[in-house]
Amino acid sequence: TDAGVSARAQVFHVDIEASHSPESLLRALQSGLPPAVRVTAVERAPAGFHARHSCSGKRYSYALLARQPSPFEARWCWSLAERLPASSPPASLDVAAMADAACALVGVHDFRHFCVRKAHDPRSPVRHVRSCAVVDEGDGRVRVTIEADRFLYKQMRMMVGTLAQVGLRRLSVSGFRDLVLPAGEAVHGAPLRARAAAVYTAPA
Repeated sequence: TDAGVSARAQVFHVDIEASHSPESLLRALQSGLPPAVRVTAVERAPAGFHARHSCSGKRYSYALLARQPSPFEARWCWSLAERLPASSPPASLDVAAMADAACALVGVHDFRHFCVRKAHDPRSPVRHVRSCAVVDEGDGRVRVTIEADRFLYKQMRMMVGTLAQVGLRRLSVSGFRDLVLPAGEAVHGAPLRARAAAVYTAPA
């Protein structure tokens, strides 16, 4: 998977000429892996299967913190504590506004503002986001989970980063919605640059 991303139930394929059974291949793979990486199953794939191109969808989950993380969670969360204003009691993210803004992502849209691509890239920036949930898990933790048929380069990080700006009250819900374009809308240079300036990228 991508650098900085931990995967659960990640599928991969390899083309090999071997008479070994899936069970023996599983044991061989496990013996050479570090404890943090596990292969849970090995199966014979049907002809033409490709782990990437045969994928029917992907789901990413991001944990945001409105406080400093503990040493045990620092690796798995993005802390926004230093971006929040100092106050007593401590300031929190506007989760309701984030959830409201996230609704605009669901559906088939042009996500060119939420990816890194060259100006004349002929590939379509249209993707189908099947679901987007922003959940307050308590103790200053907010989880953003997005599922789509596929994602553009850095699309997830840029959607989460921009949702965080809504939570930090630096970008309005309507401003966020303006970044999500209807599929097939003609976009010209100046409006594109102006809108893209509002997009932020979450760390890996």
